[in-house]
Amino acid sequence: MIPNYLALFKSKVHTVGIMATLRQSVKKWLGASPQHLGQLTPEDEIQAHKIAGSKILVPNNQLLRSIGTDNIEDFLRNGEAWANLIAEAAPEDSNILDIGCGCGRVARFLAENPSIKRYAGFDTMREVISWNRNYILPYCLGEFEFTHLDIYSRAYNPAGKLKAADVVFPVDECSIDLVFASSLFTHLKEEDAKRYLAETYRCLKLEGKALISVHVSTEITEKYTGSEFRIDVQEAHFINMAENAGLHLAKNFGNVYGQEIFLFKKK
Repeated sequence: MIPNYLALFKSKVHTVGIMATLRQSVKKWLGASPQHLGQLTPEDEIQAHKIAGSKILVPNNQLLRSIGTDNIEDFLRNGEAWANLIAEAAPEDSNILDIGCGCGRVARFLAENPSIKRYAGFDTMREVISWNRNYILPYCLGEFEFTHLDIYSRAYNPAGKLKAADVVFPVDECSIDLVFASSLFTHLKEEDAKRYLAETYRCLKLEGKALISVHVSTEITEKYTGSEFRIDVQEAHFINMAENAGLHLAKNFGNVYGQEIFLFKKK
């Protein structure tokens, strides 16, 4: 069973280092803003929130903002919702791949799940991978691994050396029971998304599954539009993209925290 952390919110305690506080105050005074979402410093990595009753810390506000939120409650609720969907979709002794794992929003809820035999997560931001290794990995029951891939993203890693269109996921072919991408395709350009769908197909076992969220919009005239900061798609077009990659739509979970979540199966 996935533990319920929602009851812990009222007792959360925010611990902030003095250097981080001073830096944030200076930025605010100067009216400065980050050049990109993944812009972090070594001080940001070591700061964390503590919540009573949980061994695993929660990242500080700067790390949370790097994945699009600075609200602890939303961070935990979203992560728990995804963990419950994964627990429902994944078989016993699963091999799981987390595409764009961020600072462990979902991984923290999977860490003590005895049904997960192996978990592999990767991200373009080196700092979040380091944070996951330091603060989540020690509490994992199964074989957990966090990997940094230096993939270019205007929003998250503008100095990245690897093109998203050339990415190879860090797992073997036909080795994964369930791939999930929480708020990842919402930041991929169309050609990059096609590559990620193809890689999802490559790494899945026969009848393997993929949980993917997207921003579905009925108001856009283009089938696929936006930048790495936010991508919107027409539902039918994204489903067709997945079909072309060999992934058949099994279920639409509908809108969950602002994103449409689809369950695909490898054909």
